[in-house]
Amino acid sequence: KKALDFAFSEKVRNQDAIGPIVSSCHSVLGREITWNFIKNNWEDVKKKFQGSFLISHVVEYTTGGFIGHDKAQEIEDFFKSNPVPTAERIVRQSLEAIRMNTTWLEKDKEAIKQWLKTESKS
Repeated sequence: KKALDFAFSEKVRNQDAIGPIVSSCHSVLGREITWNFIKNNWEDVKKKFQGSFLISHVVEYTTGGFIGHDKAQEIEDFFKSNPVPTAERIVRQSLEAIRMNTTWLEKDKEAIKQWLKTESKS
């Protein structure tokens, strides 16, 4: 959270602020913290990146990698209320990936568990 606060401070140039956002999305916990930060500070995010291709990167990195129908719905609802025309395609792709991965996990959860058990013994 401190890194994200710093990234949105006046001390960091707009083009450099993307770095902490991307870096913080590389773990499950970091992705959740970053997504919540982006949602809660959406007006600041728009100010910092609007009119730039970087807003698409923010959307891509903060919405990619989630699992769960609830999370897909949350993201879809957020961007319906807060449209980003330049990132519409990325939002659609993220939602599709979340839903596909969720369906795959639901379908093959037991097989995945078994494979992980077997492979971790090797």
